[in-house]
Amino acid sequence: MLWGENKIPPYCREIEKMTNKNIFYIFGVLQAITLGLIIFFVLRTTNIGIDTNIVLSMLFPICTLIIEYVTYSKK
Repeated sequence: MLWGENKIPPYCREIEKMTNKNIFYIFGVLQAITLGLIIFFVLRTTNIGIDTNIVLSMLFPICTLIIEYVTYSKK
């Protein structure tokens, strides 16, 4: 074998990095959407206005997604 017994070829490492990044984007966005919907429906039972409800249910998941991206994108 050209790269040795247990070594991964360089192009496979790049594919692995891209796959991990794609998985992060897919599940991160799904997590943010789910969290936003949960917050929206929970806050709907309170006496908060609909505009405040929408803002809170969008801001918190977006901030969470940004924090996760910054945390996990570091090498």
